[in-house]
Amino acid sequence: MDKIFPKLLFVFLLLLTSHVYSKDLHYAGFFLMSHQDVKKELPLSYEGLYLNNDRYQKFSKYLQDNIVKLKNPHFEISQGLGKIKKGDALAFGVAITDENIESVKMGEDYQIVFFLRFNILVFDFKDRVLLHRQPFFFSHTIQTPKKPSKKEIIAKFDYLFNDSKSQEYNFFGILKENISSIPENFQPLRIGINKVEIDPDIRLPKDLTADVFKFQSAQRFESKISENTGVPLIPYSIGSIKDRKLGLLSKFSDQADFFLKMPEPDIAFNLTIKPFKSAEKKVDEFRLRKSIVAKAKIELVEPYTNESFFSGNIHSIRTFKLNVDNKSDFAGENEWVMYIRLQNYLFHSFSKQLNSPDDKLKEITKDIDASMLNNLLSEIKQ
Repeated sequence: MDKIFPKLLFVFLLLLTSHVYSKDLHYAGFFLMSHQDVKKELPLSYEGLYLNNDRYQKFSKYLQDNIVKLKNPHFEISQGLGKIKKGDALAFGVAITDENIESVKMGEDYQIVFFLRFNILVFDFKDRVLLHRQPFFFSHTIQTPKKPSKKEIIAKFDYLFNDSKSQEYNFFGILKENISSIPENFQPLRIGINKVEIDPDIRLPKDLTADVFKFQSAQRFESKISENTGVPLIPYSIGSIKDRKLGLLSKFSDQADFFLKMPEPDIAFNLTIKPFKSAEKKVDEFRLRKSIVAKAKIELVEPYTNESFFSGNIHSIRTFKLNVDNKSDFAGENEWVMYIRLQNYLFHSFSKQLNSPDDKLKEITKDIDASMLNNLLSEIKQ
């Protein structure tokens, strides 16, 4: 007993000390994140989760009820925004920042593919300044026998955020992992995307504007850099790099429709999205090969003088073997879905190579070598 008591005392004091020095992190609500026009950037989420008040309140309550259960080793999670004092103004929100919702023909049936990108945004609630961001995504596929209308797709939002799937893949499990990994000391947000250029030869779907495609491409790049290097980027937004803000649209409490100021970057990426290309080659009368290529140019610059520290082109190619009868399944809207998946994979491959170059670097670029990537990584991590 004499040996056990000091150990118990030590554990008790350790727990007491951690409680005394714990900081509050206040939950500020669920948001739709807007760079310029949320109705154009998140059209289905806006109509399905914001304009539909019952569905919004249902999901908002789901988040509130579950966030109370979540733990973080550095912070005490609180829902008492009214208790915030000067010096105790750390808050966080859960925001949808990008959507890719498509109906894809699969044989005789269709699949509604929901791919939603979220951000946990940690900010100073008094000064409304963004301090940290943690991107994550949630995907869900729903089978349907016929091509769904827009109204039918929006109605499927009711079935997205249930926890029937395994805990590793359901929304609560993903949220739990991300809330628990919010760091105690935030890495300064000093790197952003200065500009995104879309090659005019890219044929966009009729309901997608060049500006919205810029936001989407920037977010795919940002999330992959963060995921594979641990370096969070300042969210891209159109406008002067010295005076950018993020709009947050919410019905949570009285925190509706406010803006977060973003820090000025010390260094910035420029992205040029080059035309997607596809080609088909007939193997025989029954089979063909379809190849799709995604390309981009990446630069790292001093954002005010435009001095260049890095510049290189990357590409990714995927070849699909098809039956001639299924050729139409890889055309039109479905082909655009494949382009987007390939662009996402391209940024994933680049950021993986950035973190740890290997022989596969040759598969995505002809003019970037390992020493260039090492220099780029040290530049953005310093």
